[in-house]
Amino acid sequence: MALQSYKYEVASQSSCGIGRVLRGSGAQSRIVGGAGALAAAAGAERGGCGTEGGCETADECSVQTGPAMMTYVGGGRGDWITETNYKFVGKGCGNLTVVTPKSYLYLRMACLGIVPCLVLFIFFICYLCRGRGTTTPGPVPPDTDTTSTTAISPVPPGGDTTTTPPNFGDRGECTYWGDPHIQTFDGARPSFYGEGEFWVVKSRTVWIQGRYLSTQYTKGLSATNRIAVGGPFLRGNTIIVGTLESGPILFNGRPILTHFPSIFRLPNGLGRISYTDRGELVDGATHIWDKKIVRMHLPLRVRIEVFRWQNYLDLRIVMPRQPGQDGGCGNFNNDPSDDDTIGIISRIGVRVLPDDCLFQHRVPIRLGPVEKRLIDLCERETRAMAEALCSRLLRPTPWSHDDPLHGACVLDYCYGRNAHALRMATQAGL
Repeated sequence: MALQSYKYEVASQSSCGIGRVLRGSGAQSRIVGGAGALAAAAGAERGGCGTEGGCETADECSVQTGPAMMTYVGGGRGDWITETNYKFVGKGCGNLTVVTPKSYLYLRMACLGIVPCLVLFIFFICYLCRGRGTTTPGPVPPDTDTTSTTAISPVPPGGDTTTTPPNFGDRGECTYWGDPHIQTFDGARPSFYGEGEFWVVKSRTVWIQGRYLSTQYTKGLSATNRIAVGGPFLRGNTIIVGTLESGPILFNGRPILTHFPSIFRLPNGLGRISYTDRGELVDGATHIWDKKIVRMHLPLRVRIEVFRWQNYLDLRIVMPRQPGQDGGCGNFNNDPSDDDTIGIISRIGVRVLPDDCLFQHRVPIRLGPVEKRLIDLCERETRAMAEALCSRLLRPTPWSHDDPLHGACVLDYCYGRNAHALRMATQAGL
Protein backbone atom coordinates (compact mmCIF):
# COMPACT_ATOMS: atom_id res chain seq x y z
CA MET A 1 0.00 0.00 0.00
CA ALA A 2 1.42 3.43 -0.93
CA LEU A 3 2.05 5.74 2.00
CA GLN A 4 0.66 9.26 2.32
CA SER A 5 1.65 11.82 5.00
CA TYR A 6 -0.42 14.78 6.16
CA LYS A 7 0.25 18.03 8.01
CA TYR A 8 -2.45 19.40 10.24
CA GLU A 9 -2.82 22.95 11.52
CA VAL A 10 -4.44 23.52 14.96
CA ALA A 11 -5.88 26.91 15.85
CA SER A 12 -6.34 26.90 19.63
CA GLN A 13 -8.31 29.52 21.61
CA SER A 14 -7.99 30.30 25.32
CA SER A 15 -10.26 27.51 26.32
CA CYS A 16 -8.37 24.82 24.45
CA GLY A 17 -8.28 22.16 27.14
CA ILE A 18 -11.55 20.53 26.30
CA GLY A 19 -9.83 17.39 25.26
CA ARG A 20 -7.03 15.52 26.93
CA VAL A 21 -3.80 14.07 25.70
CA LEU A 22 -2.53 10.62 26.53
CA ARG A 23 1.17 10.39 27.07
CA GLY A 24 3.20 8.25 24.72
CA SER A 25 5.95 5.92 25.60
CA GLY A 26 8.56 6.37 22.89
CA ALA A 27 6.22 6.05 19.92
CA GLN A 28 3.45 8.67 19.65
CA SER A 29 0.59 10.31 21.57
CA ARG A 30 -2.95 10.56 20.24
CA ILE A 31 -5.88 12.95 20.66
CA VAL A 32 -8.66 11.29 22.59
CA GLY A 33 -11.16 14.12 22.97
CA GLY A 34 -12.10 17.74 22.40
CA ALA A 35 -11.77 20.09 19.44
CA GLY A 36 -8.88 21.89 21.05
CA ALA A 37 -6.81 18.81 21.84
CA LEU A 38 -3.19 18.68 20.89
CA ALA A 39 -1.21 15.65 19.70
CA ALA A 40 2.11 15.29 21.52
CA ALA A 41 5.23 13.41 20.61
CA ALA A 42 6.45 10.33 22.42
CA GLY A 43 8.19 10.82 25.80
CA ALA A 44 6.62 14.26 26.67
CA GLU A 45 7.21 15.38 30.31
CA ARG A 46 4.64 16.52 32.88
CA GLY A 47 4.11 20.29 32.95
CA GLY A 48 5.28 20.69 29.39
CA CYS A 49 3.38 20.53 26.16
CA GLY A 50 0.87 17.77 26.24
CA THR A 51 0.87 17.53 30.07
CA GLU A 52 -2.11 17.25 32.33
CA GLY A 53 -1.86 21.00 32.86
CA GLY A 54 -2.70 21.48 29.27
CA CYS A 55 -2.67 24.86 27.60
CA GLU A 56 -3.34 26.72 30.83
CA THR A 57 0.34 26.38 31.83
CA ALA A 58 1.83 27.21 28.47
CA ASP A 59 1.24 30.15 26.14
CA GLU A 60 2.43 28.17 23.14
CA CYS A 61 2.83 24.45 22.83
CA SER A 62 4.83 22.89 20.04
CA VAL A 63 5.88 19.29 19.69
CA GLN A 64 7.92 17.76 16.90
CA THR A 65 6.45 14.60 15.48
CA GLY A 66 7.80 11.95 13.18
CA PRO A 67 6.55 10.95 9.77
CA ALA A 68 3.43 8.91 9.06
CA MET A 69 3.74 5.50 10.62
CA MET A 70 2.49 2.02 9.78
CA THR A 71 0.46 0.13 12.40
CA TYR A 72 0.02 -3.60 12.28
CA VAL A 73 -3.70 -4.49 12.33
CA GLY A 74 -4.01 -8.01 10.84
CA GLY A 75 -3.71 -11.34 12.52
CA GLY A 76 -1.33 -13.62 10.68
CA ARG A 77 -1.70 -11.96 7.24
CA GLY A 78 0.59 -9.01 7.57
CA ASP A 79 -2.02 -6.25 6.94
CA TRP A 80 -0.97 -2.69 7.66
CA ILE A 81 -2.64 0.73 7.77
CA THR A 82 -1.28 4.25 7.71
CA GLU A 83 -1.51 6.36 10.92
CA THR A 84 -0.98 10.10 10.81
CA ASN A 85 0.94 12.24 13.34
CA TYR A 86 -0.20 15.79 14.25
CA LYS A 87 1.85 18.93 14.78
CA PHE A 88 0.84 22.11 16.61
CA VAL A 89 1.23 25.15 14.36
CA GLY A 90 -0.43 27.99 16.27
CA LYS A 91 -2.94 29.18 18.88
CA GLY A 92 -6.60 29.04 18.10
CA CYS A 93 -9.76 27.02 18.49
CA GLY A 94 -8.15 23.75 17.57
CA ASN A 95 -9.58 23.26 14.04
CA LEU A 96 -7.65 20.75 11.98
CA THR A 97 -6.87 21.42 8.30
CA VAL A 98 -5.47 18.83 5.91
CA VAL A 99 -2.59 20.13 3.85
CA THR A 100 -1.63 17.99 0.84
CA PRO A 101 2.06 17.18 0.77
CA LYS A 102 4.14 18.66 -2.03
CA SER A 103 5.01 15.26 -3.50
CA TYR A 104 1.32 14.51 -3.98
CA LEU A 105 0.78 17.90 -5.61
CA TYR A 106 3.64 17.25 -8.00
CA LEU A 107 2.16 13.87 -8.90
CA ARG A 108 -1.26 15.34 -9.58
CA MET A 109 0.19 18.16 -11.67
CA ALA A 110 2.22 15.63 -13.67
CA CYS A 111 -0.92 13.58 -14.37
CA LEU A 112 -2.82 16.68 -15.47
CA GLY A 113 -0.03 17.45 -17.91
CA ILE A 114 0.57 13.95 -19.25
CA VAL A 115 -3.08 13.03 -19.98
CA PRO A 116 -3.77 15.91 -22.43
CA CYS A 117 -0.44 15.27 -24.15
CA LEU A 118 -1.32 11.60 -24.54
CA VAL A 119 -4.74 12.46 -26.00
CA LEU A 120 -3.16 14.89 -28.48
CA PHE A 121 -0.58 12.28 -29.47
CA ILE A 122 -3.26 9.65 -30.17
CA PHE A 123 -5.29 12.18 -32.18
CA PHE A 124 -2.19 13.08 -34.22
CA ILE A 125 -1.44 9.42 -35.03
CA CYS A 126 -5.07 8.82 -36.13
CA TYR A 127 -4.91 11.93 -38.32
CA LEU A 128 -1.77 10.69 -40.05
CA CYS A 129 -3.29 7.25 -40.67
CA ARG A 130 -6.39 8.79 -42.21
CA GLY A 131 -4.34 11.09 -44.38
CA ARG A 132 -2.71 8.21 -46.20
CA GLY A 133 -5.98 7.45 -48.01
CA THR A 134 -6.40 11.05 -49.26
CA THR A 135 -3.06 11.87 -50.83
CA THR A 136 -2.76 15.36 -52.22
CA PRO A 137 -2.46 15.88 -56.01
CA GLY A 138 0.81 14.96 -57.65
CA PRO A 139 2.96 11.85 -57.74
CA VAL A 140 4.53 10.21 -54.73
CA PRO A 141 8.02 8.70 -54.88
CA PRO A 142 8.20 6.01 -57.56
CA ASP A 143 8.20 2.37 -56.64
CA THR A 144 11.40 0.46 -57.22
CA ASP A 145 9.77 -2.90 -57.86
CA THR A 146 10.05 -4.25 -61.39
CA THR A 147 6.90 -5.24 -63.22
CA SER A 148 6.11 -8.84 -64.03
CA THR A 149 6.57 -10.17 -67.55
CA THR A 150 4.69 -13.39 -66.94
CA ALA A 151 2.40 -14.52 -69.74
CA ILE A 152 -1.37 -14.37 -69.53
CA SER A 153 -3.01 -17.01 -67.38
CA PRO A 154 -4.60 -19.54 -69.75
CA VAL A 155 -7.31 -20.73 -67.36
CA PRO A 156 -9.82 -18.10 -66.13
CA PRO A 157 -11.82 -18.59 -62.92
CA GLY A 158 -15.36 -19.85 -62.76
CA GLY A 159 -17.47 -21.95 -65.08
CA ASP A 160 -19.71 -21.27 -68.00
CA THR A 161 -22.97 -20.91 -66.12
CA THR A 162 -24.73 -17.72 -65.16
CA THR A 163 -23.73 -16.47 -61.72
CA THR A 164 -25.34 -14.17 -59.16
CA PRO A 165 -23.62 -10.76 -59.18
CA PRO A 166 -22.61 -9.09 -55.89
CA ASN A 167 -25.12 -6.83 -54.18
CA PHE A 168 -24.13 -3.13 -54.20
CA GLY A 169 -27.59 -1.75 -53.49
CA ASP A 170 -28.69 0.20 -56.56
CA ARG A 171 -25.25 -0.35 -58.12
CA GLY A 172 -24.09 -3.42 -59.99
CA GLU A 173 -20.72 -4.98 -60.75
CA CYS A 174 -19.32 -6.06 -64.12
CA THR A 175 -15.95 -7.79 -64.42
CA TYR A 176 -13.59 -8.58 -67.31
CA TRP A 177 -10.65 -10.95 -67.10
CA GLY A 178 -8.44 -13.00 -69.39
CA ASP A 179 -9.12 -13.34 -73.08
CA PRO A 180 -11.67 -11.67 -72.37
CA HIS A 181 -14.20 -13.34 -70.11
CA ILE A 182 -17.03 -11.25 -68.77
CA GLN A 183 -19.59 -11.32 -66.01
CA THR A 184 -22.29 -8.75 -66.75
CA PHE A 185 -24.19 -6.59 -64.27
CA ASP A 186 -26.97 -9.18 -64.40
CA GLY A 187 -24.63 -12.16 -63.94
CA ALA A 188 -24.45 -13.49 -67.53
CA ARG A 189 -21.18 -14.78 -69.01
CA PRO A 190 -20.71 -13.70 -72.67
CA SER A 191 -17.30 -13.89 -74.39
CA PHE A 192 -15.72 -11.96 -77.25
CA TYR A 193 -12.69 -13.33 -79.12
CA GLY A 194 -12.33 -11.10 -82.18
CA GLU A 195 -10.15 -7.99 -82.29
CA GLY A 196 -11.22 -4.35 -82.45
CA GLU A 197 -12.89 -1.64 -80.35
CA PHE A 198 -16.04 -2.72 -78.55
CA TRP A 199 -18.59 -1.10 -76.25
CA VAL A 200 -18.17 -2.15 -72.63
CA VAL A 201 -20.80 0.29 -71.34
CA LYS A 202 -22.87 2.40 -73.72
CA SER A 203 -25.49 4.73 -72.26
CA ARG A 204 -26.69 8.32 -72.53
CA THR A 205 -24.34 9.36 -69.76
CA VAL A 206 -21.44 6.89 -69.29
CA TRP A 207 -19.27 5.61 -72.12
CA ILE A 208 -16.68 2.87 -71.60
CA GLN A 209 -14.98 1.18 -74.55
CA GLY A 210 -12.52 -1.70 -74.73
CA ARG A 211 -9.88 -2.54 -77.29
CA TYR A 212 -9.40 -6.27 -77.82
CA LEU A 213 -6.14 -7.50 -79.36
CA SER A 214 -4.65 -10.95 -79.78
CA THR A 215 -1.53 -12.05 -77.93
CA GLN A 216 1.08 -14.71 -78.56
CA TYR A 217 -0.16 -16.50 -75.44
CA THR A 218 -3.79 -16.77 -76.59
CA LYS A 219 -3.22 -18.35 -80.02
CA GLY A 220 -4.53 -15.29 -81.82
CA LEU A 221 -7.66 -14.95 -79.66
CA SER A 222 -8.09 -11.46 -78.25
CA ALA A 223 -7.62 -10.14 -74.74
CA THR A 224 -8.52 -6.71 -73.36
CA ASN A 225 -5.63 -4.43 -74.28
CA ARG A 226 -6.98 -0.97 -73.38
CA ILE A 227 -10.07 0.74 -72.05
CA ALA A 228 -11.31 4.26 -72.65
CA VAL A 229 -13.72 6.14 -70.35
CA GLY A 230 -15.62 9.23 -71.43
CA GLY A 231 -19.03 10.55 -72.36
CA PRO A 232 -21.29 13.29 -71.00
CA PHE A 233 -20.69 12.39 -67.34
CA LEU A 234 -17.00 13.36 -67.76
CA ARG A 235 -17.90 16.59 -69.65
CA GLY A 236 -15.94 15.64 -72.75
CA ASN A 237 -12.82 14.42 -70.95
CA THR A 238 -11.34 11.01 -71.78
CA ILE A 239 -9.28 8.57 -69.70
CA ILE A 240 -7.34 5.77 -71.42
CA VAL A 241 -5.63 2.92 -69.54
CA GLY A 242 -3.66 0.18 -71.28
CA THR A 243 -1.43 -2.77 -70.49
CA LEU A 244 2.03 -2.27 -69.02
CA GLU A 245 3.60 -2.73 -72.45
CA SER A 246 1.13 -0.51 -74.34
CA GLY A 247 2.27 2.85 -72.98
CA PRO A 248 1.31 5.41 -70.32
CA ILE A 249 -2.07 6.17 -68.80
CA LEU A 250 -3.63 9.13 -70.61
CA PHE A 251 -6.00 11.95 -69.71
CA ASN A 252 -7.13 13.86 -72.80
CA GLY A 253 -4.08 12.46 -74.60
CA ARG A 254 -1.63 13.63 -71.90
CA PRO A 255 0.33 11.10 -69.79
CA ILE A 256 -0.65 10.98 -66.11
CA LEU A 257 0.25 8.77 -63.14
CA THR A 258 3.76 8.40 -64.50
CA HIS A 259 5.08 7.29 -61.11
CA PHE A 260 4.02 4.36 -58.98
CA PRO A 261 2.24 4.84 -56.68
CA SER A 262 0.60 8.19 -57.44
CA ILE A 263 -2.74 9.99 -57.64
CA PHE A 264 -4.35 12.34 -60.15
CA ARG A 265 -7.31 14.62 -59.46
CA LEU A 266 -9.63 15.40 -62.34
CA PRO A 267 -10.41 19.05 -63.05
CA ASN A 268 -13.60 20.73 -61.85
CA GLY A 269 -14.05 18.21 -59.04
CA LEU A 270 -14.93 15.37 -61.42
CA GLY A 271 -13.14 12.78 -59.29
CA ARG A 272 -9.73 11.23 -58.80
CA ILE A 273 -7.60 8.40 -60.17
CA SER A 274 -5.10 6.49 -58.05
CA TYR A 275 -2.35 4.12 -59.15
CA THR A 276 -1.35 1.69 -56.40
CA ASP A 277 -1.08 -2.00 -55.55
CA ARG A 278 -4.25 -1.98 -53.42
CA GLY A 279 -7.36 -3.80 -54.57
CA GLU A 280 -9.15 -7.13 -54.69
CA LEU A 281 -8.17 -9.19 -57.72
CA VAL A 282 -10.73 -10.10 -60.37
CA ASP A 283 -8.84 -13.28 -61.26
CA GLY A 284 -7.35 -15.08 -58.26
CA ALA A 285 -4.79 -16.81 -60.50
CA THR A 286 -2.96 -13.49 -60.94
CA HIS A 287 -1.94 -13.21 -57.29
CA ILE A 288 1.58 -14.37 -58.22
CA TRP A 289 2.29 -11.11 -60.07
CA ASP A 290 2.97 -7.61 -58.77
CA LYS A 291 -0.27 -5.62 -58.71
CA LYS A 292 -0.56 -2.38 -60.68
CA ILE A 293 -4.11 -1.14 -60.15
CA VAL A 294 -5.69 2.02 -61.55
CA ARG A 295 -8.73 2.97 -59.49
CA MET A 296 -11.12 5.66 -60.75
CA HIS A 297 -13.70 7.42 -58.57
CA LEU A 298 -15.92 9.25 -61.04
CA PRO A 299 -19.24 11.15 -61.14
CA LEU A 300 -22.58 9.34 -60.83
CA ARG A 301 -20.94 7.00 -58.25
CA VAL A 302 -19.06 5.17 -61.00
CA ARG A 303 -16.03 3.25 -59.74
CA ILE A 304 -13.64 1.52 -62.16
CA GLU A 305 -10.66 -0.65 -61.28
CA VAL A 306 -8.19 -1.59 -64.01
CA PHE A 307 -5.60 -4.28 -63.26
CA ARG A 308 -2.61 -3.72 -65.55
CA TRP A 309 -0.71 -6.84 -66.51
CA GLN A 310 2.10 -7.08 -69.01
CA ASN A 311 -0.02 -7.84 -72.11
CA TYR A 312 -3.68 -7.66 -71.02
CA LEU A 313 -6.07 -6.04 -68.57
CA ASP A 314 -8.55 -7.21 -65.97
CA LEU A 315 -11.40 -4.87 -65.19
CA ARG A 316 -14.04 -4.21 -62.53
CA ILE A 317 -16.86 -1.68 -62.95
CA VAL A 318 -19.28 -0.77 -60.15
CA MET A 319 -22.00 1.72 -61.05
CA PRO A 320 -25.75 2.41 -60.93
CA ARG A 321 -27.88 1.64 -63.95
CA GLN A 322 -27.86 4.44 -66.54
CA PRO A 323 -30.52 5.39 -69.09
CA GLY A 324 -30.27 3.43 -72.33
CA GLN A 325 -27.50 1.22 -70.99
CA ASP A 326 -26.04 -1.72 -72.94
CA GLY A 327 -22.70 -3.12 -74.04
CA GLY A 328 -20.37 -5.97 -73.18
CA CYS A 329 -21.44 -5.59 -69.52
CA GLY A 330 -25.06 -6.17 -70.55
CA ASN A 331 -28.15 -3.99 -70.42
CA PHE A 332 -28.49 -4.13 -66.60
CA ASN A 333 -32.19 -5.00 -66.62
CA ASN A 334 -31.97 -7.76 -63.97
CA ASP A 335 -32.43 -10.40 -66.69
CA PRO A 336 -29.23 -12.33 -67.54
CA SER A 337 -30.90 -14.30 -70.34
CA ASP A 338 -30.59 -11.45 -72.88
CA ASP A 339 -26.92 -10.72 -72.10
CA ASP A 340 -25.48 -13.42 -74.35
CA THR A 341 -22.94 -12.49 -77.03
CA ILE A 342 -25.40 -12.72 -79.92
CA GLY A 343 -28.00 -10.60 -78.13
CA ILE A 344 -25.46 -7.89 -77.26
CA ILE A 345 -23.96 -7.49 -80.76
CA SER A 346 -27.45 -7.56 -82.24
CA ARG A 347 -28.44 -4.55 -80.10
CA ILE A 348 -25.32 -2.35 -80.22
CA GLY A 349 -23.44 -3.52 -83.31
CA VAL A 350 -20.35 -5.54 -84.05
CA ARG A 351 -17.82 -2.86 -83.08
CA VAL A 352 -17.69 0.83 -82.10
CA LEU A 353 -18.42 3.10 -85.05
CA PRO A 354 -15.58 5.45 -86.10
CA ASP A 355 -17.44 8.61 -85.03
CA ASP A 356 -18.06 7.22 -81.54
CA CYS A 357 -14.54 5.94 -80.86
CA LEU A 358 -12.94 7.34 -77.69
CA PHE A 359 -9.48 6.08 -78.60
CA GLN A 360 -7.10 8.36 -80.47
CA HIS A 361 -7.11 5.99 -83.43
CA ARG A 362 -8.58 2.66 -84.45
CA VAL A 363 -6.45 -0.44 -84.83
CA PRO A 364 -6.65 -2.67 -87.92
CA ILE A 365 -8.40 -5.96 -87.19
CA ARG A 366 -6.36 -9.08 -87.85
CA LEU A 367 -7.63 -12.59 -88.40
CA GLY A 368 -4.93 -15.13 -87.68
CA PRO A 369 -4.69 -18.77 -88.79
CA VAL A 370 -6.06 -20.15 -85.52
CA GLU A 371 -9.10 -17.87 -85.72
CA LYS A 372 -9.74 -18.83 -89.33
CA ARG A 373 -9.46 -22.49 -88.40
CA LEU A 374 -11.94 -22.02 -85.55
CA ILE A 375 -14.39 -20.42 -87.98
CA ASP A 376 -14.02 -23.46 -90.25
CA LEU A 377 -14.75 -25.72 -87.27
CA CYS A 378 -17.94 -23.84 -86.41
CA GLU A 379 -21.05 -25.98 -86.85
CA ARG A 380 -22.52 -25.46 -90.31
CA GLU A 381 -25.96 -24.26 -89.19
CA THR A 382 -24.49 -21.95 -86.56
CA ARG A 383 -22.03 -20.55 -89.05
CA ALA A 384 -24.78 -19.84 -91.56
CA MET A 385 -26.74 -17.87 -88.95
CA ALA A 386 -23.57 -16.03 -87.97
CA GLU A 387 -22.84 -15.03 -91.55
CA ALA A 388 -26.40 -13.82 -92.06
CA LEU A 389 -26.41 -11.71 -88.87
CA CYS A 390 -22.95 -10.24 -89.44
CA SER A 391 -23.77 -9.37 -93.04
CA ARG A 392 -26.90 -7.55 -91.90
CA LEU A 393 -25.07 -5.68 -89.12
CA LEU A 394 -22.20 -4.68 -91.41
CA ARG A 395 -24.18 -3.66 -94.48
CA PRO A 396 -23.60 -2.83 -97.25
CA THR A 397 -20.42 -4.96 -97.28
CA PRO A 398 -21.25 -8.69 -97.64
CA TRP A 399 -19.46 -11.12 -95.42
CA SER A 400 -16.35 -12.78 -96.84
CA HIS A 401 -13.62 -14.94 -95.44
CA ASP A 402 -11.07 -12.27 -96.33
CA ASP A 403 -12.70 -9.44 -94.35
CA PRO A 404 -11.25 -9.43 -90.82
CA LEU A 405 -14.16 -7.48 -89.33
CA HIS A 406 -16.69 -9.95 -90.67
CA GLY A 407 -14.50 -12.80 -89.49
CA ALA A 408 -14.29 -11.31 -85.99
CA CYS A 409 -18.09 -11.04 -85.92
CA VAL A 410 -18.57 -14.67 -87.00
CA LEU A 411 -15.99 -15.84 -84.48
CA ASP A 412 -17.85 -14.07 -81.66
CA TYR A 413 -21.16 -15.51 -82.83
CA CYS A 414 -19.85 -19.09 -83.04
CA TYR A 415 -17.91 -19.13 -79.76
CA GLY A 416 -19.49 -16.39 -77.68
CA ARG A 417 -21.20 -18.97 -75.46
CA ASN A 418 -17.93 -20.83 -74.91
CA ALA A 419 -15.99 -19.23 -72.07
CA HIS A 420 -12.93 -21.37 -72.82
CA ALA A 421 -12.36 -21.17 -76.58
CA LEU A 422 -8.62 -21.00 -75.95
CA ARG A 423 -8.71 -24.27 -74.06
CA MET A 424 -10.76 -25.82 -76.83
CA ALA A 425 -8.30 -24.64 -79.48
CA THR A 426 -5.40 -26.06 -77.48
CA GLN A 427 -7.14 -29.39 -77.07
CA ALA A 428 -7.82 -29.45 -80.82
CA GLY A 429 -4.13 -29.04 -81.49
CA LEU A 430 -4.43 -25.58 -83.04
